[in-house]
Amino acid sequence: LKDALEAMLNLRNVNKKDLLKQQDKWVKYRDEACPKNIGVTTTYWQSCLARLTKSRANEVEKIMKKH
Repeated sequence: LKDALEAMLNLRNVNKKDLLKQQDKWVKYRDEACPKNIGVTTTYWQSCLARLTKSRANEVEKIMKKH
């Protein structure tokens, strides 16, 4: 995800401010979708983070291909 975001930020026709706002919103979504302190196991929490991060990375890569 980090690599995909950095690559997008280096594109000339990408609004960097909007991209960073979208990423901040996604991080808040991820943190709400995968709450750490609700009595779930660490493995479940890590799995949730990994699944959502992979999904977001795929989404960013698709957007990048359109540019």
